[in-house]
Amino acid sequence: MSLMEEWTLVVKTRNLHLANPLVSRHLETFVKKFKAAYMQKFDGKTLYLDLLRRIHAEPTLADEFPFVSDRLAWDQPASSLSITRAETRRILSLPPAERSPFETSFMARLLELTAFVDKFDRPAHVDKVTLARGIARFAKFLTVQNDKFLFRQGKIESRAFLILRGNVNIVNEDVNTLQPGLALKQYDVLATLSAGDSFGELSLVTRLQRSASALAACEVDLMLWSSAQNFSQH
Repeated sequence: MSLMEEWTLVVKTRNLHLANPLVSRHLETFVKKFKAAYMQKFDGKTLYLDLLRRIHAEPTLADEFPFVSDRLAWDQPASSLSITRAETRRILSLPPAERSPFETSFMARLLELTAFVDKFDRPAHVDKVTLARGIARFAKFLTVQNDKFLFRQGKIESRAFLILRGNVNIVNEDVNTLQPGLALKQYDVLATLSAGDSFGELSLVTRLQRSASALAACEVDLMLWSSAQNFSQH
């Protein structure tokens, strides 16, 4: 549910007759179920939650992106996670040239502690945050629904991914023919990746076929890079 949809829901509740005990009880039950269902989106490890924990432990980080940190409420984790995710999606939907320094810093801190950054060569005079800013500048946002493919085995493309939320299965696709004209496709799960994991980087610098397929194990948010050219220029 988007922030706009959440706000619309809140506005509608204002028209309810809350003085009626029956209405009040039903509304309280609804709110509890809504919060539980919403928080399931962030079960387990997510980079959104990791960043919120860092901001809480290192308050000075908040000064780098006040447009987000000023809206966070530590006693309202669902709202804070929603804001963090919504801002991530908004910023990564902007063309790189239109992202402000504050927005770039926000993305860099989200990316900074992942192993993905360590896969890039970093000159001695460049710190990790600066490198993360350069990498995050060219990232895009992608949400993939459960049981949908991000890419297929045998295909040639140039895209790399970093998981922000959710899990992705790396699978080997095998087709076993049961009888002429009828085939059953089976997936052999080679690995299950979670938030903070990256995959597909090799395709940015080669034109080799994908050796396996990537299949969303649930609804998943990802950072996406689709060209190595930008990295080679900066």
